Amino acid sequence: MQVKSAAESFGVLKKINIPLNSRGKPAGFANIEFADERDAVSFFDSIEEYGLSVGERKVRALLFDAPQTASHQYVEKPCDTVYLNKLPKNVTRQDLKDSFGWYGEILKIIISPGEEGPMAFVQFSSEEIATRVVRDARNSQVLVNGQKPWVNFSKNRPADPAALPKSSKQSDIIHLAGLPPDTTTHELKEVFGAYGEIQRVDLPESLGRTIGFIKFSSKESALRAVEASQNHQIRFRGERPYVDFSTKNIKKTDPRQRTDRLYLSALPGTQDDVKELFRPYQDNIRGMFFFKQADRIASIIIFDSQEAAARALEGVKKNRGDFTLEYAKSWPKNTRNKNSERRNSYGGDWEGGARSSQFYPQ
Repeated sequence: MQVKSAAESFGVLKKINIPLNSRGKPAGFANIEFADERDAVSFFDSIEEYGLSVGERKVRALLFDAPQTASHQYVEKPCDTVYLNKLPKNVTRQDLKDSFGWYGEILKIIISPGEEGPMAFVQFSSEEIATRVVRDARNSQVLVNGQKPWVNFSKNRPADPAALPKSSKQSDIIHLAGLPPDTTTHELKEVFGAYGEIQRVDLPESLGRTIGFIKFSSKESALRAVEASQNHQIRFRGERPYVDFSTKNIKKTDPRQRTDRLYLSALPGTQDDVKELFRPYQDNIRGMFFFKQADRIASIIIFDSQEAAARALEGVKKNRGDFTLEYAKSWPKNTRNKNSERRNSYGGDWEGGARSSQFYPQ
């Protein structure tokens, strides 16, 4: 179990259980109990800041004082807007009107790309109408083109990304969203270069990066790109990204503050490849944590000093350039358990892939 392996990297586990629903099937979440609550907090903070995926699904974590019997992951306050996921790939606004129009008046429909297919927001004229839709969906009575979507109340009422808002002022810079985490500037130049001369591409570097900015040499070029997106003519790795004019000038991302840990992302390889990449610095490595990024790997590498991290950053970057390597953000000091970090990462505990109780004081 990937979640178990990831959790064991933060501390000793007392118990893991997966509750069943009323039909005797997995309820869609798991309870993970740590021997030390500080380790639970560290694991939670890591997921919040760096993310964690199981297969192609992102993990969401919540902290509780006791094991839960019902999922809290998708409980939202009733409102007049519903959120839909797991929709058919070629779903249209008309498809959603056909499926939900008979419930009541629809004020707005928004469709945008998602990790598991298109996602959509449907705003009704009242909360009561939306409540009936969610109720029927939970009873498997809602179909879109013969497929059962995932439906719940929406946290927020988003702006329409499919139609250009009146407040969206034209500029020579476009904003992109819904990009894969390992997107490169070269790929974006290949796709958007068809609409005009590109002066600059900016990809803010962070774990789970999904946004980008492109500055064209003219507003006309940016307009062509936005209009092409509205007409569903832009595909990026087979999906439609969100494209609109940017309201801000793109600024070069400031380098992260120097720390004792590095964040590696979008490496085409496996955990073993990461270990081999950092083998020259093994004597200064205290631990490694791994994260799945589509068909690539990401890792947090913790060193025994900022100086050691700086040497590794400079040395590794000289040898290869097909990935991102930068300083990682430090976890909050009040939640870090210094005794719970992996030690001797290239030593006896390395092959197991998870830290054992021998590294904890008894």
